[in-house]
Amino acid sequence: GNFLGEKSTVKNIRSGEWLIPRLGVHDTEGSWVRSGRKDILDEAREKIDQILKTHKPLPLDDDVRDELDKIYKKAQEQAG
Repeated sequence: GNFLGEKSTVKNIRSGEWLIPRLGVHDTEGSWVRSGRKDILDEAREKIDQILKTHKPLPLDDDVRDELDKIYKKAQEQAG
């Protein structure tokens, strides 16, 4: 079967239920070649690098931090 021929596919596309992935080749082959032929792994690595450079994690609540400190100290004691 081909999902593109299904009535439900047409209905969902018309109602806006579709997604264009952020990674992957979405241009013609000529445009892709001119842009340097990045494959999905290259794009994923670039996206990961960008996230790691710009991500600011939310701070932990004090009670969560205290509990993690207890767990860490207990692990250190058990390790010797």
